[in-house]
Amino acid sequence: ASGWPSESPATGFPSSPASSARGSPQQPMLQQEQMLAQDTGWAIDAERLERYKAVFERADEDEDGYVLPNEAQAVLARASLSQEDVAQIWALSDVDQDGRWSLGEFICAMHLAYLRSKQGVELPPQLPPDL
Repeated sequence: ASGWPSESPATGFPSSPASSARGSPQQPMLQQEQMLAQDTGWAIDAERLERYKAVFERADEDEDGYVLPNEAQAVLARASLSQEDVAQIWALSDVDQDGRWSLGEFICAMHLAYLRSKQGVELPPQLPPDL
């Protein structure tokens, strides 16, 4: 067993960021979203985002704009995650449930894997709004 689910039903996704954004009404929405991102810890900084994009380009072996499970497996293997974690990351990040990751989905998956493997962060039951 490879740890990759044959079907990966999503556990549900938030429809909007948390409604308790801090800041005055005059504050632009972007600043409020940045404050939320800092509060939750799920935000991806610009440097890490560029790294994830570069990894996506390498992982997309057939250059079709998607990373398939076999292409993703090699990338996630480096994170030394359990099969359960890999399956949960796949379910969370394959938002459209098409069995492959677009760039955005891949970035979400890589960030979840990074936080889980390097910082010991528990995987969330739903994809965080920041991702």
